[in-house]
Amino acid sequence: MIGTVLILGLLGGADNLQATAAIGVLPLQGARKHLLAAAFITCEIAAPLAGLGSGHLFLRCAGSAAPKIGPLMMLACGIGILLCAFRQEDSSSLLNEPKFFVGLPLVLSFDNFLIGAGISSLHYPVAISALLIGLVSAAMSCLGLYLGSWFRQFIPGRTEFAVGAYLCILAVRALSIGGA
Repeated sequence: MIGTVLILGLLGGADNLQATAAIGVLPLQGARKHLLAAAFITCEIAAPLAGLGSGHLFLRCAGSAAPKIGPLMMLACGIGILLCAFRQEDSSSLLNEPKFFVGLPLVLSFDNFLIGAGISSLHYPVAISALLIGLVSAAMSCLGLYLGSWFRQFIPGRTEFAVGAYLCILAVRALSIGGA
């Protein structure tokens, strides 16, 4: 039982690990980085729990578009970073937007929301399973964010082009395999 739940948590956190590692390479200052980590922790833990409660209704309403919401928002974020890089604007203006600190963790936790909706049919203790999935995914998000930030010291110059392109590639790959 716990093995299956941990695998679901790892699968739910894999995209976050990649995306937050890329975002961690951007010039985020200490307090902002910690705030973003806290937002990821909150969203990643709350999403599967919310999926338990309202997931079936949402899935019925959203239909086949549901798995594409997260990757489309990641693509929008990547395009926004690329536009800032092409305009030679400082990416810190984008990184300091409140929408970034709420929106990005929220849309990247959408896969956990779907997992929460899906595990309600399992024969496991669903609330504990959803919480464990959220904790694993949150840990992976924070790991990516802080490893990306640490890795930044080894990269000379501006990294916005690489980060924006990588987020776009992740989003296109996710969309090509069916979404979240």
